[in-house]
Amino acid sequence: MAGVGVAFRAMAPEQPDRIALFSQTLSLFSRRTRPTLVLIEDIHWADDATLDFIRFLARRVRDHGILLILTSREEEDEGRPQTRRALSGVPRDDVARLALDPLSPAAIRDMSGLSEAEAQRIHALSGGSAFFVSELLSGAPSTSLTNVQDAVLSRADRLVPAERPILDTASIFPRRAERRLVLALAPCADAETALHRACCRKTTGSSPSGTRWPAARSKPPCPRPQGET
Repeated sequence: MAGVGVAFRAMAPEQPDRIALFSQTLSLFSRRTRPTLVLIEDIHWADDATLDFIRFLARRVRDHGILLILTSREEEDEGRPQTRRALSGVPRDDVARLALDPLSPAAIRDMSGLSEAEAQRIHALSGGSAFFVSELLSGAPSTSLTNVQDAVLSRADRLVPAERPILDTASIFPRRAERRLVLALAPCADAETALHRACCRKTTGSSPSGTRWPAARSKPPCPRPQGET
């Protein structure tokens, strides 16, 4: 798929018409001699163009040897509306939905190698949230983390002072923060370098169109910073 990505980036700036761009992208997939796997994660954060592309592609997967995998939240206010739009008009027989349950104590034990008692303790703290479990197992000071908000703030605390303004600036945006706006508004001497380093620490996520703070958009049982960087 690396070649497809290079070709897509090369033609995108010169193809403002979405349908034409989508059609050219589909033709790139169709040229492959083997079936193509397309994975698009977190479509609850997807912009309009991405949702339109998913709908365009999903209606054509059967005829072009494509397996399209999407991941999304399932809340009615975040996840389900985007999924309905993306899969609008797709034949029911072409769609399979897999709901992921929270991690069980046994799953936590298998993935971590911890004792049964320690796995039970982490399950009790996390409620089986995959994000929170991964934070507790990542070397963070687990004894001080009692909820997802603590996990988010613990990750933010690992930033050096020069990088924290990037996170603070991006967290004020209710959804995706435009990269150019974050760089313009963050009170940093070198915002570009600070953003790059924050992304390398996996505290923020970056894409050509914007940045997001994935941890802040989880659904903890207590107030937390809103935003996406």
